[in-house]
Amino acid sequence: MIQRLSFLLVFFISNIIAHAQYNTLIMDRFVDRTKFIDNSVLLHWGHYNDTVSAFVRNSKADNTGLTFSALKLNDTAILYTNYHNTAIRSLKAATCIDYVFPVFNRTLDTMKIQFDMLWPTVAGSGEVGRVNIILLHSYPNGGAKFGEIDSLTHIHPFARPAYNVRLRNSVTVTNKGFILYGGGNEELRRMYIHDEINKVYKHWLPGAVPASATNVGPFTYPDSISSKDYTTTVASATNWKHFTWLITPEKIFFYHRNSSNS
Repeated sequence: MIQRLSFLLVFFISNIIAHAQYNTLIMDRFVDRTKFIDNSVLLHWGHYNDTVSAFVRNSKADNTGLTFSALKLNDTAILYTNYHNTAIRSLKAATCIDYVFPVFNRTLDTMKIQFDMLWPTVAGSGEVGRVNIILLHSYPNGGAKFGEIDSLTHIHPFARPAYNVRLRNSVTVTNKGFILYGGGNEELRRMYIHDEINKVYKHWLPGAVPASATNVGPFTYPDSISSKDYTTTVASATNWKHFTWLITPEKIFFYHRNSSNS
């Protein structure tokens, strides 16, 4: 997940197996840091010469008074989210957290991911700010290690992307977000490597997935192309929004509503 000027609450992952049994895999209300892996401590960023988390936990109320305990970028980290210039010791898209959960059977089970988000800034194009939610496979034990963001000798230190959703911080008519499968042109897919063409600031972007070429396979799910656009406005600067992402054996669904609504 790439987070920028955004809040995230109650990350909830469950699976519903073929016989409609409901199993909770993760429920995180961000009362502490025990449930997630913090990728922002995998490098030295900003003026720090030690590992410092880019995230803080606090309570946040929206314009209706709805208050949640939340996880957000701290004020210093926001200044270093630009990954294009390594001279400023940026976070290089390490503004993301990982969860480890048991393997599920994609041909039998349905995965349900729910989260609430309040997006204080929605001006600008989609690439000004975005949140990615990525399901990964071949995840390394304990997560990536310090320094592997800048080391391309380590093969897939941030695992391989499977299904992913991108919410974009856009006020335009189109391009509010994408539902995607895989990433890159490798058969097993991979995470993004920044600046692959110019090779000036070449490093991994742990929270980002490149697009898949539509003529490169094999594609076994959901169909022969890599992504679907959805153009409805999903970000909110005033209300907590509740998002539900369903990955079924046959199709992917994505829903959103105001968190205060039933």
